[in-house]
Amino acid sequence: MTTAALVAQMFYRGHHPGWHPWLGLGFLLLVGVAVGFAVWALVRLSRPTHHFAGPAQLPHDPALETLRVRFARGEIDAAEFTARAAHLSGAVPPAPPAATAAPASPAPPAPEPPAPPA
Repeated sequence: MTTAALVAQMFYRGHHPGWHPWLGLGFLLLVGVAVGFAVWALVRLSRPTHHFAGPAQLPHDPALETLRVRFARGEIDAAEFTARAAHLSGAVPPAPPAATAAPASPAPPAPEPPAPPA
């Protein structure tokens, strides 16, 4: 028998030399990667979106930041910083506006001291 006849017999009997066995393994590997990606995506999407990476960050308030800078420069003292920070955070309600009522009657004049004896 010739070589061509042997090769022809292998093809007809279902024996495929060359890359055909690797095609099945490659397809199996591709399916495994696809299933792994699907599982990873489902786990990733099912987790809560918040992370506990560090202490809670307060929202950025430019007015409070300016107040901190003024305190750091020494433009205001600690008591003024604390009072203004309390107003900015809403802990202390702002003072009510001054009433624009009619001015009160003037105070009576003070009595004159007695004149010295002559």
